[in-house]
Amino acid sequence: MVIEFRPSINPTYLEQEIISLSMGSHNNSNYLYPSVQGLLNSKSIDVAALYENNELRSFAMIMERTWKVKQAELTAFSIGLVTTLLEYRSMGFASRLINELSEYCRDCRGASFIYLQGINGFYTQLGFSGFAHKSKYIFELGALRERKAKAKKAGMEDLSTVSNIYKQYARLLEAHSERDILLWRDLLGSLNKTFLFYEPLLVYDQDDKVCGYFCTSPESGHTIREFVPALGEDCVDVMLSYIKTMNEFSGENYLEIFSYYSFNNPVFNTASRSYGADFCAYIRPNSSNMIKWLRPEFKQDPNAFDFLFQADNL
Repeated sequence: MVIEFRPSINPTYLEQEIISLSMGSHNNSNYLYPSVQGLLNSKSIDVAALYENNELRSFAMIMERTWKVKQAELTAFSIGLVTTLLEYRSMGFASRLINELSEYCRDCRGASFIYLQGINGFYTQLGFSGFAHKSKYIFELGALRERKAKAKKAGMEDLSTVSNIYKQYARLLEAHSERDILLWRDLLGSLNKTFLFYEPLLVYDQDDKVCGYFCTSPESGHTIREFVPALGEDCVDVMLSYIKTMNEFSGENYLEIFSYYSFNNPVFNTASRSYGADFCAYIRPNSSNMIKWLRPEFKQDPNAFDFLFQADNL
């Protein structure tokens, strides 16, 4: 078995394989198609392809990430769209791909863990387990205050603004992923029409002060996938007010925003003090966010921290 990164296979062929095969096996039909070309063009995401006798069997997208967990800085890999060609399924190729990727990430890249969004059964057999609860705030749209706000599509010219907002907000977390300049160029470039970072909007108040950014989802225009305010509860209020005016939310009663539960989180403070918004947290032990620890000395309590930002999961 041989794993090749960014395989020298015809890109058009690989794109067609990913689209046709992944749509059926990953339930991504609503948003996978517009994402594939961006993923393949990305400089921060690789294709890992498994070959047998020089013929393609399985492939996956992988992204190297740096996580800051308390005082430690850990290397990790996000894995996604694990797919096996139809004629070779149920022959163990996907398992071999994951196992070889695990060894490569640990021995050649010094990774402490790999993670993905998975399902019960298959990944648990390969050493993965459910990790980190998800948490969200539920706002009644009718209760949101009306503030003067406007927004613009975030582009490459906004790179420093968006990245600084993310950096300041992420530092409030006990653990967070670092996004280097290469990834930000991809997120605002080739990936800004993908499910990783779909059409980000920068929101401004009436004095043209930037209040934060958010992304919806190509799968559902009224779903907030990433909501990152500039520091300060007033910024959250302005962002919520703008979202309330969006056509995508016309006729909706509620707004759900995934964010972590902490007294130093401006989303928490705005939700609890200003609106009495409902909060819920849940964990799916054998599905959704899943992790495989490659170095036992770094293993963390599953409830110790969250994979907050959805864009960190392929």
